[in-house]
This record gives sequence, C-alpha cells and structure tokens, in this order.
Amino acid sequence: MLAAIRDLNYRPNPIARSLKTRQTKMLGAVVGDITNPFYPQLARGAEDAALKRHYILITVNTDDQVEREREVVAMLLARRVDGLLLVRSPNARDRSHLQAALDGGTPLVAVDRYVEGIVTDSVAVNNTKGVRMAMNHLLRLGHERIAYLGADWEVSNARQRRRAYEQALKRCRRPSRFRDRLFRRFAPAERLPPYQGALPQSQSTDRDLRR
Repeated sequence: MLAAIRDLNYRPNPIARSLKTRQTKMLGAVVGDITNPFYPQLARGAEDAALKRHYILITVNTDDQVEREREVVAMLLARRVDGLLLVRSPNARDRSHLQAALDGGTPLVAVDRYVEGIVTDSVAVNNTKGVRMAMNHLLRLGHERIAYLGADWEVSNARQRRRAYEQALKRCRRPSRFRDRLFRRFAPAERLPPYQGALPQSQSTDRDLRR
C-alpha cells in the first residue's frame, strides 16, 4: 500500500478530511489595509505562528469599511476557518456578525483594537501607558508645547491615546502653557494640510507609538 501511495503520488485531501475532523486547519486574518506598514508585520507574525502549528492563514482587507468587514467575515466563516483574527473597522456600530461567529463556535481574537460590547480575547498594546511614557519623555526634555496628531477618534486605540494625552496635560503643573492641540480626523493615506498656527516644539503621533 505504501508503495502504491508513492507511485501514485497520493496526497490526502484536506477538504475531505475536514468533514470528519471538523477542522480545516485554516485561520482568517481580517485587517484594515495591507498597504499600511503596520499590517504586513502583523500578518507575517501571525502566519509564522500558524505555520508552526500546521495552519494556513488567509489575510483579507476591509479598507476600514464595516460593510466589507461583514462580507469578508461571512466568506471566511463559509470556508469553515478554525478561528479569526480581527482588526475592527472604525466607526463600526453593528457587531452582530462577530457575535454570530462566536455563537457558532468560531474563536475570535481582536487585534490592536478592542471590539466593544463583545466578550472575546484581544491582543493590543497599552496605549495609555505608551502615550504617558512619550509625554513624560518630552516633558523631561523641557518641551512645553506638545502637539498630538491622532487618527479617527472612533477607533478604540485612538480614543485611548487622545485621552492619555489630555490627561498628561491636566496633570502638568503648568497647564496654561499647553495651548496648541491638534486634533483632526484623517484617513491613513491622506496628506494633512499645512498647519497655520504656532509650531509646537514636539509632536506625539500614533505612528511613533507603534515603533
């Protein structure tokens, strides 16, 4: 029998096997935009970890649009992936498709952004601590006017960073000197217009916190 397997170059059919084992050995990674330098690193790390355990990772983009998020999640579930990694779309109110995945027994791990209103595992940085460390560093260097350029405030990590920035200003013993605050919603690929006010001595940005 083994000789026949070699001669015929037989390979097990993973799709047929999944009908018996109820495991496809496939995982889905749902990210915002793979052209953002942050996401290829995330996908590569997840893929390396998956391959070590003989899983295949399927990475799809949502373009940070909740309708596309719903679509790709449905497609991955239809292919019976064994689990989902999800970077939540901004401004997403509806989470019924995610709750349905969990109710159907598909594990879901939120990455970088929390999925509010759903009890699930998550992997994220401590945004509050990161901004606090950045602000403390700039204050120790003697900077007094510090601007913060943030992403969409509807994203959980952006809200945490902005809140930490404002808290750092309130805790400062000389709050009257912190008058230049730059808050604006912008897309990742959008070019910001020239700022017309007094230039800050330093800037704290979302991208700095990911380095």
